[in-house]
Amino acid sequence: MSLADLLKDLPQYQCHKIVKGSKIVEMEMQGSGGALVKLEDKEEPVMLMADFFLRFKPAVGAYLVVYEDGYVSVSPTDAFESGYTRL
Repeated sequence: MSLADLLKDLPQYQCHKIVKGSKIVEMEMQGSGGALVKLEDKEEPVMLMADFFLRFKPAVGAYLVVYEDGYVSVSPTDAFESGYTRL
């Protein structure tokens, strides 16, 4: 039995957060184990350090997301686009 099957009876929640985010359009791996990341809505690339890169495993097409409390994460394309509408 999969983990999803074991958790299927958990209560459902609807998201209502406002976040900042942008689609990752290009990544260039760096010698440090991190990556230089170009975002769709930002002219200058940003550096994702090795620990962030290893934890969240960002990929081209995914979204770099910043929550109201400053927490930065990566969201898969489908999850982000089906859960958020641009303001």
